[in-house]
Amino acid sequence: MDTIPHDLRDTLHLAAGAERLLWLPAGTELYACRGRLSIRSGPRALGEIACRSTRLLHGGQCHAVEGAGWVVLAAHDALAELICVVPAARRAWIDTLARCIARSLRLPSARRHPA
Repeated sequence: MDTIPHDLRDTLHLAAGAERLLWLPAGTELYACRGRLSIRSGPRALGEIACRSTRLLHGGQCHAVEGAGWVVLAAHDALAELICVVPAARRAWIDTLARCIARSLRLPSARRHPA
């Protein structure tokens, strides 16, 4: 029986010392399957001070991302495994946004005009 509450998920494998920068929507759940991982959030304003939070996850623990933004995942063990579960509605929005960005970055095709 699948115990993960959402439909869309990705499994990430990180070697010791490896880091990965990800943009995650609010409501994303991170499940540490194996190893130790740290999750560093991007800077957030707390009054006039910029703060970052760091959370250490051990195998079997989970963390819910409260606000959308960039996070850095860092592995501390030989092989860390993490399941990243994105709520379905937010995942569809991210996919749409990614397609729009990809379309806007395409260069116009070079057309040859007869001389």
